Amino acid sequence: MMNSVDASRNFGTAVSACDPYFAAIEPFTKRANHRYNIRNRHTCPASDAVHQEVAGYKDREDFEAYNEGYLDAHTAAIEALALAFEKLVDAFEGLQNGGSSYSTATELFKSSLDLYEFNALAYGRAAECASRDALEAQLKDARNTLAAIESLEAKGAYTEAGTVVDAAEGREARGRQFEEKAQDAESTTKNILTKIESAKIKAEKAGGRIDAGVLTEEKIKAQAAAVTKQMMAKFGTPEFEAGIATSWTSENAGVTHEEFAQKVPQKKMGVKFLIRPSKLLTGIRQLLFSSMVCGYFIVPWIACPLWAWHEGKWWLAFGALVSKGATKTAAKEKEPVVLQGIILLLVALGLAAWLGIHSQWTYFVFCAGWGMYLFAKADQFESAAALETLVERKDVFDRMASTGQIMIVRR
Repeated sequence: MMNSVDASRNFGTAVSACDPYFAAIEPFTKRANHRYNIRNRHTCPASDAVHQEVAGYKDREDFEAYNEGYLDAHTAAIEALALAFEKLVDAFEGLQNGGSSYSTATELFKSSLDLYEFNALAYGRAAECASRDALEAQLKDARNTLAAIESLEAKGAYTEAGTVVDAAEGREARGRQFEEKAQDAESTTKNILTKIESAKIKAEKAGGRIDAGVLTEEKIKAQAAAVTKQMMAKFGTPEFEAGIATSWTSENAGVTHEEFAQKVPQKKMGVKFLIRPSKLLTGIRQLLFSSMVCGYFIVPWIACPLWAWHEGKWWLAFGALVSKGATKTAAKEKEPVVLQGIILLLVALGLAAWLGIHSQWTYFVFCAGWGMYLFAKADQFESAAALETLVERKDVFDRMASTGQIMIVRR
């Protein structure tokens, strides 16, 4: 679990990570909107305005029909953006509500949502147009094929007519494939918009309602750029951390150590840390925590090569990388994954009983369970031990609360 500063930096990194995907999908979004306007300029309610806009289109490709290759490329772009945005949503959920910086993060998240929705709607328009193009192409081909067959049969060229039919069946199969992809794209759009709506609800709960006005590309980009510049200038700076500390100090006002020590065991109060909780640990708690960290951070790099040497199989040394990968997986979770680590260790125990301790499957599963369990346990122990220190020591509690290094949470 990350502290407030790490969570904020993680969110800033996730925001920056979306930028290349927004840039990659921009030409697809622009063309999708242009092609949609071109196809609907005679039927849309504001046909005069759309006619004027279409008259300004100069790129000839805007007037061409969709093909399977182009739709595949657009799909790849929206899927890549969707993956990046899922990480952004996770990073936003990991933020701690701690004052002005959180408000700024919420505004940036809302602006990013608007831009994501703008691109998703354009992809939906592309899917709609592609589906229509696929049907029209199949209909046109069927008419041409029928005319060709009738002409050949009238001349008695039945063999040639059969060849035309075979070729038409091949084109029909490809047309159906293209149509199915367009329908899949429409389903993808619905799923993305559903997730966006869910994210909007989270943003509304976090910091005010989202503007339901008309989305325009220029408006969204300008808003996102302004908030991004404002927010990225703050993250990671001493002023940023000082702002959080000041905000948390005001939140802690009025809470005495006696009240805190009484309500924590009742689970009516808790804390959020601006610093690493391990900085509050002393004595046996510090020793236990350091041992756990050493267990997942250092031991695999020593034990795995030694086991590989003992077994005479050099590639068993890669168990250290397996353990490190499991540790990284645990670090990405919002909550400690102690149970998952225990399950992996139990699986390793079962494999040991079934296949023996020298089995590679037993070994690698044990390495993964070791790295995941020890990290999750250390993470869990760090916060719990720091909380116990605050309950037991009034001097530490007063110092941390008065300087905004912790925020007291009422439940």
